[in-house]
Amino acid sequence: MSPIAPVEGEAIAATLPPRAQAPHLPRQLSDAEFVMLRSAGPSRRVAAGEVLFRKGELGHNMYIIETGEVRLDFGDGLPTKVLGPREYFGELALFIGNHTRVAGAITHTACSLRVVEYPAFDHLLENEPALLAQFMRRSFAYLVASEQQLIAFLKRRNEDLMQTLWEGGASDKPGGMGIGLSVAREIVHAHNGRISVANRPSGGAMVCIEL
Repeated sequence: MSPIAPVEGEAIAATLPPRAQAPHLPRQLSDAEFVMLRSAGPSRRVAAGEVLFRKGELGHNMYIIETGEVRLDFGDGLPTKVLGPREYFGELALFIGNHTRVAGAITHTACSLRVVEYPAFDHLLENEPALLAQFMRRSFAYLVASEQQLIAFLKRRNEDLMQTLWEGGASDKPGGMGIGLSVAREIVHAHNGRISVANRPSGGAMVCIEL
């Protein structure tokens, strides 16, 4: 009996890079999504350490990682994120247009990327609406979850900051005594006053002293 030839879908799947775990990580593309998006953009090979875009720039494309790793740097003391094969980034530039990049992207290792531009994305909207809608729904769900994690991280960081301010600690500023607010609180209380610390809506901390 002659061997059975693989069908087209099996042949395509055999060329795909392996997924980290089944079925796929939150930002990993399914087989169908990966084939669709990979076919929409040209290949670009990039050496390690190259800046793909910077935080604050206007975005005009998204990237699909075929091989290698890319690091996203959000700045402001936020944790960096490393993405690997079958993952993607920069998608909001195509979802909503003229979107300011919220992070910088730097190749963590040598990479092979696919770059998807506006015209190719519009073509997918016309020709693969169901699959693209599935991809966009999952992407937005991931973005909402990431925002919730960010809010929780910032809340914990603010709580730690407030605790440090009240308890004091070693100062890394020239001439600083490192006494924090603990001594200030004792001084204010000795004068029948009150001291409080709160977050400013515009950012940073606000210390109020009432005497």
